[in-house]
Amino acid sequence: MLEQFRQMVPDAPERIFRQWEKESDHRRNFETVALEGNLRTTRYGQLSATAFALSAMAVTCFCVWMGEPWVAGIVGGTTVVSVVGAFLYQRLKGE
Repeated sequence: MLEQFRQMVPDAPERIFRQWEKESDHRRNFETVALEGNLRTTRYGQLSATAFALSAMAVTCFCVWMGEPWVAGIVGGTTVVSVVGAFLYQRLKGE
């Protein structure tokens, strides 16, 4: 088939393969950029969640120090439940 193309256009097979190689390089580059963006977004989300959880635990400690165990229990408990729930959700979603 390539020989038939060569008969019509002398450098057709080379041009076809060159275009295919360029398209393959473009696709690989696009996939790499998309993967790096996804990883960056995931890292940012994890850091934000960690900062939130640590802040909530600091508020919990402050509430205990102020003598407000119910508030500390609610803030600390909901934070722990949320973090564990997020990890379990990610595990189940990955399966």
